[in-house]
Amino acid sequence: MPLVRRIRQLFLDRVVLPRLGNVEGNRRLWNSYADGWRRDEAYLDVELSEEDATLWREQNVHVVGDEWGTPADVDRVLEDFVFPFVDESTTAAEIGIGGGRIASRVAPRVRDLWGFDISKSMLKRSREALESHPNVRLVLLEEASLPTGFDGRFGFAYAFDVFPHLDLHVQYRYLRQLHGLLEPGGLALLHTANLRAPGGWERFASQPAPSIRGFFFVTPETVDLLAEKAGFVVERRSDVDPGNFYYARDYVALLRKPAS
Repeated sequence: MPLVRRIRQLFLDRVVLPRLGNVEGNRRLWNSYADGWRRDEAYLDVELSEEDATLWREQNVHVVGDEWGTPADVDRVLEDFVFPFVDESTTAAEIGIGGGRIASRVAPRVRDLWGFDISKSMLKRSREALESHPNVRLVLLEEASLPTGFDGRFGFAYAFDVFPHLDLHVQYRYLRQLHGLLEPGGLALLHTANLRAPGGWERFASQPAPSIRGFFFVTPETVDLLAEKAGFVVERRSDVDPGNFYYARDYVALLRKPAS
């Protein structure tokens, strides 16, 4: 296992999650991560010397989560699956807004952005990161269940780097609820781990069991089936690309809610 991954795993192993379900386990994990996060100690998901890592942090790590992928890798996914499908008239939603790293890129491009998260501490971090974006509204989720009263409100919704930590039942629950949130013809970005990608298989093989601290692995075929059963049509799928951190490990799909 690469050094940076071992360091990050050591941090995650300090979070005690005894007999917790997927939802409460994620809440405990990400509250702890957000509370303990420091920019100068961020655990980078890139292989660098200590000197280069310090420079990388100074240049690239500004909010919680920036350490999980280079700006170029993040922006490519957004340029492929988000930016072409939103504009200043779009009301958008993010499931698992975390520290606001993706929202800070999306908020300037949409009319309104609603950010949902089960972690109170992460929402505190995102509130700090997004204070210059008055069009962002943050909502704490008590369960893995989106609030009522939003049916058909959103033209676009996305969950970036969130579903890898959710078991299949929670993934499907969110997908069904996302379908209800979207207006007819609305789109959603879904981002999961991918057993068929080289980076996904490598991580799976090094992980002894399903874990909230690690990933819940699926194949694109499984994701497509869940999306279909939730009422979506898959409009676009990512291709495996070793040159991109996410495409080398994960599966990204653009889903459409049929217009009728």
